[in-house]
Amino acid sequence: MAKDDDPKAELFACYKRGWQHGATARARDKRFSEHATREDIQREYLLGYTRGFDCRMVEMARRCEQTGYDPRLSILRAPVAEDG
Repeated sequence: MAKDDDPKAELFACYKRGWQHGATARARDKRFSEHATREDIQREYLLGYTRGFDCRMVEMARRCEQTGYDPRLSILRAPVAEDG
């Protein structure tokens, strides 16, 4: 069996691509997230996407805490208006 024919490797690649897209805050790739015939591809990609996104958020929160940065500030470093 060739490496490209290994279903476990294929699904791991889908998970890994999803993780990368989630961790880098990219839009979901519809070729994977809405795959027309393979629910296993959808499942692995979306699982990877969710876990990558979660890791990103945890690390960003950790870094904000370490540096004392308040992400609720605007890019101009002024408090964001709370008008509703």
